Amino acid sequence: MYLPESVLPGPVAETVDELIDLIEKKDIFVDQYRQNYRLMKEKICNYQDGNVTKRYVERIFKKRKSEKIKEILLRNDLKKLIIYPGGMKNNGITTSFINLSNNIDYSKYDISIILNKPVSSEEIKNLNKINKNVRMLFRPGNSLFTRNELIRDYFIQLFSLKKGWRFLLPEKAYKREAARIVGNIAFDVAIDFSGYSFFWAKLIAFMNSNKRIIFQHNDLLSDSKKIINGKAPHKKNLPAVFSIYYLFDRILSVSKETMEINRKNLKKFITDGQIGYTTNTIDISKIMTSGSVDSSNPNANNQEISNFRFTGNIIAAKTYQVYTSLSLLEKGVYFSKTITEDDEIYVLASTFYNMKEYAKITVNGIYTGWIEKRFIQASSKGIQKEETIIENRSMIATINCSNDEMIYYSMSDLNSIRSPLKYLNNTYAYISKEQKINDTSYCYIENSNGEIGWINKNCLSNFHQTFHLKALKNYFLNKNVKEKTIVLDKFQSIFIQGQFKYKTTIGWTEPVPIAGSEQVAIMFEKDDVALFTKKATINQKDYYCTNSAEVNKIWIEAKNIEEARVNSMEIQSNLIDERAKNQKRISGPTISSDSINLVNMGRLSPEKNQINLIKAIKQIIEDQKNVRLYILGEGPLKLEMKQLIKKLELEEHVFLLGHQEDPFSIMKQCDLFVFPSIYEGQPMVLLEALTLKLPVLATNIPANVSVLGEYSTTYIEGFSAEDIAQAILNRICKLNDTMRFSPEEYNSAALKSFYREIET
Repeated sequence: MYLPESVLPGPVAETVDELIDLIEKKDIFVDQYRQNYRLMKEKICNYQDGNVTKRYVERIFKKRKSEKIKEILLRNDLKKLIIYPGGMKNNGITTSFINLSNNIDYSKYDISIILNKPVSSEEIKNLNKINKNVRMLFRPGNSLFTRNELIRDYFIQLFSLKKGWRFLLPEKAYKREAARIVGNIAFDVAIDFSGYSFFWAKLIAFMNSNKRIIFQHNDLLSDSKKIINGKAPHKKNLPAVFSIYYLFDRILSVSKETMEINRKNLKKFITDGQIGYTTNTIDISKIMTSGSVDSSNPNANNQEISNFRFTGNIIAAKTYQVYTSLSLLEKGVYFSKTITEDDEIYVLASTFYNMKEYAKITVNGIYTGWIEKRFIQASSKGIQKEETIIENRSMIATINCSNDEMIYYSMSDLNSIRSPLKYLNNTYAYISKEQKINDTSYCYIENSNGEIGWINKNCLSNFHQTFHLKALKNYFLNKNVKEKTIVLDKFQSIFIQGQFKYKTTIGWTEPVPIAGSEQVAIMFEKDDVALFTKKATINQKDYYCTNSAEVNKIWIEAKNIEEARVNSMEIQSNLIDERAKNQKRISGPTISSDSINLVNMGRLSPEKNQINLIKAIKQIIEDQKNVRLYILGEGPLKLEMKQLIKKLELEEHVFLLGHQEDPFSIMKQCDLFVFPSIYEGQPMVLLEALTLKLPVLATNIPANVSVLGEYSTTYIEGFSAEDIAQAILNRICKLNDTMRFSPEEYNSAALKSFYREIET
């Protein structure tokens, strides 16, 4: 809800029966809520007197002004900026934009950002850090491209736009899409602050604006060739972005040194008149007031709720305990309701609480509350009420679904779940059959892997007739990325405790080879127990899903697990012990002032060179036993780094603390910030360390020198473990050598350079 219950103008009813009861007793609570009612009326409908619509019609269509209409004029004296800030994941670009939003002068600038709807708590958390003066515009629906425009757009993504091919650019499509998203509002400046996405670069390039700017946060040619875990994440996107640089008025790096690197490496895409630089700002107040962030997990007491819906019936006619809300479930407050086998039950959602699974249900179409799910069985009762006809189809459609939609083997058995549909999201599917059941249509779909199963037709869009032409069908299906056409063979929601048969250090974000499946470092010893809530089968291999690890929703191969047949009290006791272990892992070690404490912060990826930093610690402790290294951040190399720490027996010297909401409170407790990067754009973390007056040691690369130039005379000369170890040993002998850094002066200069770019 947008408003807390405490400010609503009346009591809240969870069910129809409660509503009837409240209406009958309305005289009791009217006085109690009179003040809330008055305040809500003033806030929501302060101008309502029965003639509001009449006055608006007369003002809009007959130009009649009224003293009762408060007219708010848009300020035309502000410069309007539209910005794509990036994907809002935990990374340097996100931090840079958040800092900019908290430093910019809103008396001069009107700022709107444009981005996709956030799909993760990580993105939402970062969006909440953006200054409240920023207007957020979320891209709705799908692009309105013709087939010809789609093909040309796809061609550019695959092969980039060579100079002689610029006639292929679907300009009308991109302008149409930009206008669809922002309503064709005119902006003074359109900015692609990320610079990594071809999709967003092309939209910013065709915004209705007087000036277009794209940022370069790094050595982008090196990034385009970067390989992580055998994959090149920017191999296709960045070359496509480079090829449309000619559409931008300015191409801005985040430091002079990075500008020169990109000028040299990308000279065939950039002209001297386009290129420039403006440095990132820092959030001084956030850095200096660190320690006030609540380190507790805000979701610690929240149940994970699944919105998977189905029709069912009760297992036996009797009286059941029903909880009208989750808050009452937690308090143990219930009412009794008799439910029979003839009652039609519809499950809206389900969750686990105190080792039991509960379902949120309606009974005969009326919301009832939460009941133990074990009393409900999925049923095809609704299907049997009327005879249904399966009709043949020959269509292509695009899959657009929520996380909780499922694929079924059969519509006559709703327990025959094959897989979550989300794995096929935004891919083409071929529809061969359609069946209507109780006013809901289901389609039988196929892709290049063959027949998939039945899905709700509401999960499909952009339908195209293929007239049973195999070539046309294959044309669309072959456009799908192969990795994104794979689904599970079987999927189950379960609630069991499992015991580890062996020491297990590897888990997966999804069962292999589902798209997005990545290795995740975990640590379960032999005989450890965990709670498993999902089971999946793919390619004759079973997986269990647990939330008991450091990272939520980790899939583990079933060969490592033995299902433990124990009662709920034993599960609860074991689970508490396991949670205590995990909390100890997550909270990390105490930082002792008796040690020499080194800290590094950044994405765990190859260019940050943390692998060699860890190897350097192994060499250092031969001379300095009391050295400790704390690495803050997440990234694709986390598993490799954990394995290296174990291999080198550095568990008492190197600690991976993951992403921290308040990293500065940790940095304040350390003696030296070590930054061994191979290449950078403008390393924000160095500025943050300087703001904290923390001594810094970084590699001698242009981006680091541009930040530390007048504040440091000591650098790491080279990138090897030996180079890093020697530099650290030299630096810790003179930790008191620090230079004065004024974050206020730095920010003032950074903002002036940014304003200069958007004003000229």
